[in-house]
Amino acid sequence: MVGPVIILTSRKHSLCPSSPLYRPRWPIWHLRSYFGFFSFFPTLIDHDESTYLVIANEILNGKQYWLDIFDTKPIGIFLLYAGFIKVAGNSIFLLRLLTALWIGLTAWLIYDIQRRWIPKGHAPWLGGMFYLAMISLFTFYGVSPNTEIYFSSLAILAIWLNIRWPWQWGSMILAGLAIGCGLMIKQAVLFDAVALGLFLLWKIRRDQRDNLRRITQVGVMTLISFVPLALVMLWYFRASALDVFVDHQFFLPGRYLENEHRSFPWQMIPDFFLRYFLITALAVVALVRLPFRSFPMIGFYLIWLVLACLGAMLPKNAFGHYFIALIPQLAMLASLLWHPDIRLPGWMSWLHRPRIGYLLLGLFILTNGILQYKDYFSKPDPCLAAYQTIRSSGIDDPVIFTGTSNYQALYFLLDVHPPVAYPHPSLLFDDRFRTVMEIDSVKEFNQVTAAEPDFCFFNLVTPRGDYAAWLDMHYSPLDTLDKVVVFQRNREE
Repeated sequence: MVGPVIILTSRKHSLCPSSPLYRPRWPIWHLRSYFGFFSFFPTLIDHDESTYLVIANEILNGKQYWLDIFDTKPIGIFLLYAGFIKVAGNSIFLLRLLTALWIGLTAWLIYDIQRRWIPKGHAPWLGGMFYLAMISLFTFYGVSPNTEIYFSSLAILAIWLNIRWPWQWGSMILAGLAIGCGLMIKQAVLFDAVALGLFLLWKIRRDQRDNLRRITQVGVMTLISFVPLALVMLWYFRASALDVFVDHQFFLPGRYLENEHRSFPWQMIPDFFLRYFLITALAVVALVRLPFRSFPMIGFYLIWLVLACLGAMLPKNAFGHYFIALIPQLAMLASLLWHPDIRLPGWMSWLHRPRIGYLLLGLFILTNGILQYKDYFSKPDPCLAAYQTIRSSGIDDPVIFTGTSNYQALYFLLDVHPPVAYPHPSLLFDDRFRTVMEIDSVKEFNQVTAAEPDFCFFNLVTPRGDYAAWLDMHYSPLDTLDKVVVFQRNREE
């Protein structure tokens, strides 16, 4: 799922990559088309998104994160989704539309950053387009909303503020707040912040002008970035739970990294760049054809890309969505191939023909639309089927437990409370997470049995542990939905 393609036009001239008036006087936003429209429809694409919705809804219903309901991520993503729910209600379609708009605005920021550096040519426009295309292509690399989409966008916002209004106090303060909000979504935004900081320090050294004032501004921006963290800490302090916040915000990631001492699956790095082979190839050619010294943004993009890669590697997990944070930089590097100063060899000159570009764009939208229609729209929706099964049961206020399934979206759709404090199935049923989170499994099991759920959902291939005997005694299989068994409580009970 990806956001709208945001096209800028002027009042007199439509934006065309070959137009000399590439820098419009009066820009306005046009939502030109959607990439991945069909991915708005499925009830479930990825269980992480479902967890965001469930916990955000619980927060809106009065529960307190890390006191009443738990996950491994900082609170920011759940507060963001709580805001989305306030706007869109319980419509998953509209919630994904809001994420699409977020992504579309990010594409516009990428466009405008490059436009400030490259006022002529169509490299800026293509930078935003490549970002939209890349993030709409693979399920776990952007189609399903994840934290990386949001914190990398906030990092891009901070960069844009510094490029758009360089060395202005207002832009520095707002950039610090953007980084700080990203920090409350995921700590990996610090790698983007370091890239921005190194770039600003390099500019100070290069310009040799107002050094003291500029260094002070960078310091203030850094301090401001911790304001959102300080405000959340203050809230937990007033709730007499500062120790809980400190443990989950600062020490939990360390336990997560140390547990089992696993090594990073290095194949994830070549997998990412080969997955986007065409974009990677364009970026490599651009790097070869443009001199580094003449175009400092190349060095910035590369440093930013390397640091984001380190951030994706640090958790030592083979999760594709960690690499979403590398997509903006790779898209911006690839678009530099359309820099006005680049002279391509004859056999590559067709790349600079606008008609060819629009033809390829149309083919991509058509092909991707067909594939996503088959993947997300025409396929059965087992989570929706489970929802309909519960609704057709005639139980007005159903109590459910999603167990080892990834169907926790049902809590959100039915607007019911999960009977456990850990709605993400991995936290209760994966030994690693139970150790890292220091979860009392017996306590959670007792809470489930005491709630006497009307329906339970357990994956066929995942061990049920203590729940197996309890299910055999009190429940009967009702249906099987895509390897998930629906259990209904025996009527005589």
